[in-house]
Amino acid sequence: MEVRVVVKTNSRVPSITRKENGILMVAVKSPARENKANTESIELLADYFGVSKNFIRISTGSKSQNKIVKVLER
Repeated sequence: MEVRVVVKTNSRVPSITRKENGILMVAVKSPARENKANTESIELLADYFGVSKNFIRISTGSKSQNKIVKVLER
């Protein structure tokens, strides 16, 4: 399954909210440096979908706040 994600960095509280059109807004505490925001986003998305972090892949947009994330099948 592919999901469109928008990541907001340097947030006070990490969270995931679903917007219209199926886009997920992911707020992370980490800055957008040294892949920290991507790592935290993967952890939050894994909890959200109830899968291991190994089942979450950023397919496009690893250096952008707009991403397409693949959630792999078990």
